[in-house]
Amino acid sequence: MKIWIAAILIVVFSLLIARYLMYKGYSFFISFIKSVLALSAISATIWKLL
Repeated sequence: MKIWIAAILIVVFSLLIARYLMYKGYSFFISFIKSVLALSAISATIWKLL
């Protein structure tokens, strides 16, 4: 259950970041993929530390 909540949070925050970067002139899809990868790596690191 915790994994699903984390996955949903990662996707939601990635959408927000990608939308913000879209207004800055970046591509939405590329920004979304990079945000998902970055937030997943940060979440995995925090998960391992806890």
